[in-house]
Amino acid sequence: MLWDGEGWRRDNDIVCVAWYTHRIGGKRTKRVITPTLKYMTNKLLYFPYIDIPKSNWTVNSILYWDKVGIIVPPSYIEKPKQYRDFTIDLLKTDLIEQIFPGEYIWRVQKFDQGFINLVDQPKFNLKSRQRDFADGIRSRIHVQKFGEELLHHLVELKIAKRKDWPWFHVETRTANLIMLYLATVVSKVGEFTPATDDLGNLDTSVSQKGFSMKLNKTRQKLFNNLMPYPIEPNLTKLRKFKDKHYEELRSFRILIEQTSYELTKFSKAERKESLNLKVAEINDKRDKILSELNQGKFGQITFGTICGVAGAIVSFGQDNKPLALFSLANALYSAFQGYDKQATLTKDYSYLALVDKNFKLE
Repeated sequence: MLWDGEGWRRDNDIVCVAWYTHRIGGKRTKRVITPTLKYMTNKLLYFPYIDIPKSNWTVNSILYWDKVGIIVPPSYIEKPKQYRDFTIDLLKTDLIEQIFPGEYIWRVQKFDQGFINLVDQPKFNLKSRQRDFADGIRSRIHVQKFGEELLHHLVELKIAKRKDWPWFHVETRTANLIMLYLATVVSKVGEFTPATDDLGNLDTSVSQKGFSMKLNKTRQKLFNNLMPYPIEPNLTKLRKFKDKHYEELRSFRILIEQTSYELTKFSKAERKESLNLKVAEINDKRDKILSELNQGKFGQITFGTICGVAGAIVSFGQDNKPLALFSLANALYSAFQGYDKQATLTKDYSYLALVDKNFKLE
């Protein structure tokens, strides 16, 4: 069966590395990593947890990216009920996919050593992390063939401890840093964009490139302003919506990525003001397109239907002649033929209007 097995997990369970090549509900198989667009990614990789949160952030991410991946160990293939219900529903409808890091990190020759170099930096502040670990500030990381060298190093530093195999207890900031490191490596190899729903999952104490973080923040602020209403769509409907409007999504994502990139280059004060102006511009375009889409419902009315409607109206008058009736119906039919739905859908931000039209009231 597709969803068999038993299992459970805590809220702070974190997956780290899985080496096997499985697909849920199917046979063991190797998967091919297909290159994507060179100028931008079209896939998101969620971290640090195994289960993706049931939130507006997740739904918006699904609506925005072609694919959304979650990092999972192979044991979840054998016992998928370890997932939460929402994650299972998303997997069933093919709205998210499982990512097995072992398929990617084997290409990075010094994966373990790279992270060891990172934790050996003075800014890592080892003593502070050791105190937190001793005070019980820990997260569980699921490790399957992650790399003995790295694990032993963390244990020797007294910020990790093997417990409840295959789980390791790791100081929480370090656990989040491991997942950020892993997600970044997998994303680099597999052409994903790494993302988290909570910036608290990011450890900023260790030097990291600031532009990517600013870009993610700017993109998220655009989302929050453009789609601020609660969205709890029917997942089957959401899957069909994405399949139907793939071209509109692609155009929308290019525009948002361009906008986010340009805004990120501004100073903080300039970025805030420019973002507000851009949001106002986009919302204005969306509202105009939405108005056209709503008007488009009338474009489906046939000539015969209009004749019938017009006939019902004029039957209340006593002085209307058949010619007048026909002229009115003909005028109505001709007027509605001017509406071109396909032209409307090619306009900037038409995808946002379609999202609003299909999901805002759910």
